[in-house]
Amino acid sequence: MPCVCVNLAFGSFFARMEAMKIIAGYMGLITLVFNLLSCQGSNSSFKPGILSKAGYYIQNDKVYYYGGFGNATVTALENAVAAQFETLEKRFPEQPFAHLYATDGNHVYFEGKLINGADGKTFQVFGYGWAKDSQHVFAFHSILSDDPVHFVNVNGGLFKDRKHVYDGYRIVSDDPAHLTYLGSTNLRSYHADGRGVFTGSIRIDPADAETFKPLMHNYSMDAKAVFLIDEGMPLMLEGADPATFKVLSRYYAKDEKNVFWRNYKLPDADPSTFQITSEEHHEGRDQWRRYLQYAVIGSDSTK
Repeated sequence: MPCVCVNLAFGSFFARMEAMKIIAGYMGLITLVFNLLSCQGSNSSFKPGILSKAGYYIQNDKVYYYGGFGNATVTALENAVAAQFETLEKRFPEQPFAHLYATDGNHVYFEGKLINGADGKTFQVFGYGWAKDSQHVFAFHSILSDDPVHFVNVNGGLFKDRKHVYDGYRIVSDDPAHLTYLGSTNLRSYHADGRGVFTGSIRIDPADAETFKPLMHNYSMDAKAVFLIDEGMPLMLEGADPATFKVLSRYYAKDEKNVFWRNYKLPDADPSTFQITSEEHHEGRDQWRRYLQYAVIGSDSTK
């Protein structure tokens, strides 16, 4: 069983990864400029022409890593063989972050930290923090899968091998054979397997995959029910009618008979005349009442 060492907060893993890619690119450039400028003093330990743009450098047949402004610690890579040490941008020129990886032919490093179990001879980079060798797939510094031959990307930002389905670091299904992509909204992707419907690590197993439809703002529905992902929890909107359900905004929705603030019904609200008066302050009104979130706060004095 592969070891999954990091739990991520609720949200799209790949949206967060895109942000991390941009930050890493800027930090690499800043680190390079800062370190090269610092090399000008005669007592400096950084040597122009040897320092890589990711912060690897060699001195006196030893390999070091300097993380830059975000991690200003000089770390000796004790087991690295300096004579064989190289960063991987030349080996994988199509991968813009390959320079963050380095190897001496045996050991492999990502951002100056050893990737335990990685084989430098068969190591391949295929994304930011994503790599594989002949035996394993790695997410940053951890082994994610022991099936690199069958490890592939699937629609909706997931990966799978013969045993599991992965959302970033996390195993989210043990049924890759029945994996189906159902659609995406607001950077949230929905899939189904033999157990039911899921989004990332959140299961919505009561939902019917055959009639399931993603909606905006973390709502979704099937032929019989309406669902909401709220603070990482799957909820069913009691009494909601999928046939007439309509998402109005991030917080408000309605069907033919009811108005909802998230998963709460607004008491006695008239959906035909309901209007959102302030999305920012969660306020609305119909022809008879004014509401704050789902609570009545007065009659509509405009009538």
